[in-house]
Amino acid sequence: MIPLFVAAGYRVIVPDFIGFGRSDKLAADSDYSFQKHIDWLDLFLTSLNVKNATGFFFDWGGYFGLPVAVRRADIFSRLVLVNTTLPRAAGIVNAVWVAGWRRYILKGPVFPISAMVDKMTDTTMSNAELAALDAPYPDETYKAGPRSFPQLIPATALNPATKPNRAVWRQLAAWTKPTLTLVSERLAKRGFNPKEFHRQIPGCHGQAHQVIADAGFFIVEDCPQRLAEETLRFILAKNN
Repeated sequence: MIPLFVAAGYRVIVPDFIGFGRSDKLAADSDYSFQKHIDWLDLFLTSLNVKNATGFFFDWGGYFGLPVAVRRADIFSRLVLVNTTLPRAAGIVNAVWVAGWRRYILKGPVFPISAMVDKMTDTTMSNAELAALDAPYPDETYKAGPRSFPQLIPATALNPATKPNRAVWRQLAAWTKPTLTLVSERLAKRGFNPKEFHRQIPGCHGQAHQVIADAGFFIVEDCPQRLAEETLRFILAKNN
């Protein structure tokens, strides 16, 4: 996606979450929290003096990016929400799903970075792509960041992220800046219903939202060109 945005004349900033990619790998699960990830992202963007950017929030990008957006209104002039949500312990069905996902992801001695991504895409990933996903993690001691993520999702009101996330959700009712949702059809029917954002965020009104068929959870792997093209159309739209 990055070359398409650059070719259109835009600067592209793609931070790794701490514990992922080329970032530092903090050694213990306890080194990570939902709030720390928000604060790290906030610090990163403010340190670079990012202003009036288009926030492209995929998956955990929305979890951490939406709190930053309502905290720092000058950073983002518009948002693109892609297979994401704002987790806030929304009932027993959600709690059961989160608990089941935790058991599935954490059940083995090896945290399956590339295997997890490969299973949750509709395209066939090459051996080189799979190797690239695993490359930042020479062994399991480097994976505290990824392993901590399942525990950070608010499943009940007892999770420390639940209360602040609910506060952010209420604040989104005043978010009038243009906001576009791009969601895979399968995910729209399974817990990532974009209409939830459409009802809550005034900036969603009148936008060319897309529900995309033939794409898995990792939609950025399945149809990156379409996502980039839809985002560029959104940036250039007259009502933005």
